[in-house]
Amino acid sequence: AIMTRLLAIAPCCIVSILMPHQLNQLVNIVNSSLSLLLPFAFTPLVKYACSPEVVGQRHASVGYEKLFLYSFAFTVYAINAYSLSADGGGFFGNWKADMPPSTNKNLLTALEIFLQLFYAWWNLDCILSPVDDSTELVHEIMVQQQQEGDEEKATTSEDGSEATSGATEKDCLMCGTSTAL
Repeated sequence: AIMTRLLAIAPCCIVSILMPHQLNQLVNIVNSSLSLLLPFAFTPLVKYACSPEVVGQRHASVGYEKLFLYSFAFTVYAINAYSLSADGGGFFGNWKADMPPSTNKNLLTALEIFLQLFYAWWNLDCILSPVDDSTELVHEIMVQQQQEGDEEKATTSEDGSEATSGATEKDCLMCGTSTAL
């Protein structure tokens, strides 16, 4: 564990020694980058937390909770999309603020527009696209493993003698539906 911490901290120490007067700028770049990347982790998390196909019918967020989560995910995206272009946001707004009109500024603006369109498309696609039905296969595998485990427990007791189980059905760990044994 100490080695992994040293591997993580060593580059930071080297950068701070080599560029002591630019640390604030580096921290701002890192924070801006993390805020830009947050929706790429948060939006799918919200999508899957509200999806009965993934977390099961009993655990999926519905109603006002789902509306709140989607609204929060959109707000996180919108704030980060704004900060991508705003002066003081750490990205294009800062870079273009002092640039005179030039080809470089036009290229930076084109890149900014492309990234904003990609950012919006990705978040909308993530929220609006249906969840893959491959979870049904996972469900079947989990039910089969539960049944095999229950059969082992039912046929063998601790001392090796035969035992029978009185259970005729069991709730699925994934979705909570009852499954006949």
